[in-house]
Amino acid sequence: RAQPAALVAGLFAAIQEAQVEVPIREQCAILLRKCLESADLSDSLWVRLGEAGQADVRRCLLQILEGEPQPQVRRKVADCTQSLGNQIICLLSDQRPANADSWPELMPTLMRLVCDASKDAGVRADCVR
Repeated sequence: RAQPAALVAGLFAAIQEAQVEVPIREQCAILLRKCLESADLSDSLWVRLGEAGQADVRRCLLQILEGEPQPQVRRKVADCTQSLGNQIICLLSDQRPANADSWPELMPTLMRLVCDASKDAGVRADCVR
């Protein structure tokens, strides 16, 4: 709790380490999702990460989502991406913007992956979860 950047970096390192057993990597993605809950609260880990740390989290989630070969891990990262996006992207019911200011890389990346027929079908499916 005292070092949010170190906690998040450690979880990302474990998720990305191919030599770590898949169930452990899955659990790290679940823990990361739990750590990023309540992003709108003033004392949340998300807020304590600051702008640079938040940008790193958003970037790493998308990189892992695109490149993770293990479906189980990729699905957990997709769940984490969805959970964070639901918390930080606020759209009114009548709004239909082309992109979300709070995570401008999200929609272009997801659309690129979904439309790329050379990508594994599992990657494309996890992007629309």
